[in-house]
Amino acid sequence: MKLIRCIWLICLIHKIHLATLVAASLTITSQPLPQTDCYGNLVEYSVGVSETVGEVTYQWQRRPPGGVFSDISGANSPSLSVYNIGMYGQNIDGTEYRVLVTDDFGTIISDPAMLHVNSITGITPVVVNSIICGGGSITYSVLTQGAVLSYRWDWNNGSGWTVLSDGSVFSGTTTSHLSISNATPDQSGSYRVSVTFTTLNQPLTDQTCIETSFTRERNLIVRDPLQPLIIYHR
Repeated sequence: MKLIRCIWLICLIHKIHLATLVAASLTITSQPLPQTDCYGNLVEYSVGVSETVGEVTYQWQRRPPGGVFSDISGANSPSLSVYNIGMYGQNIDGTEYRVLVTDDFGTIISDPAMLHVNSITGITPVVVNSIICGGGSITYSVLTQGAVLSYRWDWNNGSGWTVLSDGSVFSGTTTSHLSISNATPDQSGSYRVSVTFTTLNQPLTDQTCIETSFTRERNLIVRDPLQPLIIYHR
């Protein structure tokens, strides 16, 4: 009779132990969130877990568009910082991130979180230097990737950058298309655009980001129609 009671007690304790293990199964309480920010900026992903047993380890993985997930060297904490997004062909638009969390009883995998990179992808005309005659016109257009809030075109005649506004020869100064009409030599100089984009899951103070075409400036020479064109003969 005592033997039966002991066996029953052992079984009961074993059931309680199993129930405790089931109740304490590793769980992800907060998944990594998708991120959107400007080219060259920093974004961060994080994961929250509970009901861990023993030592907990983390391994973040990255999947480029059309690729497969692979481990990110040194990415072994609950958070992941991704620097210089979109640069050097790494962490480009459409890259996904996830994390493998392991404790003494197994491994679980988080949901993948997407990265979107806001950027200026081009400016037309493609040529950097343009020459037009006085009274002529030219239009600069900026191509972008991401959700745009606003545009701002600037001009530099050698005395520093000036924010342009519509009127006189300029129109579209707050749009993706800057038009210069009835130009005079006074409009010669360099032109650039700053684009304000929306971000996603960034701090409240960083809900927008700005990308400026520092490396894509366009230079314009407006030739005075009264100035003779000199042709040199050999």
